[in-house]
Amino acid sequence: MNHAWADSRPHQRRAGNPPPEGTDDVAFITQLIAKLVGDGTADPRRIYVTGISNGGAMAMTLVCERADLFAAAASVIMNLTDESARACRPQRPVPMLLMNGTADPLIPDQGGRGTSRFAVDGFWSTERTLQFWRRTNGCATGDAATTDLPDRNPSDQSTVTRIETNCPQGRDVVLYRVNGGGHRMPGNFPDAHFAKLATTLLGPQNGDIDGADTIWAFFMRFP
Repeated sequence: MNHAWADSRPHQRRAGNPPPEGTDDVAFITQLIAKLVGDGTADPRRIYVTGISNGGAMAMTLVCERADLFAAAASVIMNLTDESARACRPQRPVPMLLMNGTADPLIPDQGGRGTSRFAVDGFWSTERTLQFWRRTNGCATGDAATTDLPDRNPSDQSTVTRIETNCPQGRDVVLYRVNGGGHRMPGNFPDAHFAKLATTLLGPQNGDIDGADTIWAFFMRFP
């Protein structure tokens, strides 16, 4: 309801309407997984979670509260807040992929409050969020490798850099930094019906990578 996931952020950290009081999406998704595993639809060794924006916050919340369920996770265009970080105590390390734009007007790359009139204050920077997951997974704090990916779509006003981390086996943490990218899902097709309006309100959409394919390639490595 209200088109909002009940992640661990307080209401004042939301640009849109909060979910109704008492909503427990962690319990809902936990029960959904149990049903899909129970009826043989899902492999319990390969349960993955990903989301974009509010969905990215929900993906991180699920790892924080039910790490035992997931083989890997990915969060797109979202960062932690003080509140969500304090509430995060995963039962075990879970491989984590982050994908954020440096020109995001809602979830600012440098933290704080974005430039959009719909933005709210209190977000961590992408770098601080990355370091949180590195520490949580027992990884080194520095960048292990930084790779500028091919600029396959020069007209999209953005490029992508993959930043890897030196982690113990099976605890990988990787950031896809979309340089000049907005509050958008990278992809080969427009992510909005009105592309020009979306670019005006949310910033450019990167076309050098397909976000869904990139996330799935990451997930497939972790049973």
